[in-house]
Amino acid sequence: MRYDLHTHTAEYSPCSAITADELCRLAPALGIDGIALTEHDLWRPQGELAALRESHPELTIFDGMERSCREGHFLVFLPEETGLHAAMPPDTVHALSAWTRERGGLLIWAHPFRFESRRIPFWLSTVPIDGIEVISSNMDLQLSELAESVATEYGILPFFNSDAHEAESVGRYWNEFDAHLHSVDQLIAHVTNGSLR
Repeated sequence: MRYDLHTHTAEYSPCSAITADELCRLAPALGIDGIALTEHDLWRPQGELAALRESHPELTIFDGMERSCREGHFLVFLPEETGLHAAMPPDTVHALSAWTRERGGLLIWAHPFRFESRRIPFWLSTVPIDGIEVISSNMDLQLSELAESVATEYGILPFFNSDAHEAESVGRYWNEFDAHLHSVDQLIAHVTNGSLR
């Protein structure tokens, strides 16, 4: 089953040119079984998520956020029992990692080295993260190779996400899981158990 864990929509990410409804219609047509809506520095309202899920029952829609930190950008996923995500996560990777772990969530380094230095950051050896993007629409070959070497050297799970901001990027990259995931809780459990292929 194919899941893209990094997408943006025009409603909440000014850099995106695709609406949530368009994204949710396109993804299944391109062989994607689930997507994560990871807007910049905000949680999508739960009522809107529920409406999208009702309108697109063939697609699993995960709730997430791309958090901008001083050290880079990170995808954050929290268990559903955490509630309506009223709190804004911290904006340093040290605090964000601790905050996410306390809540039983996932933290994935998004398009690493895209905005920051291409040197291995000092925090990487002391801050636990659950994954690192090694391919996305916003990473060139050099960045992908660097990210893959970091994933290998530090034993971090690699992720392949579209980081879609427009229709042309939808379905370009995905992660393959050995089961059909229906919720963020199942996503967290599968990543934690190493069920990503």
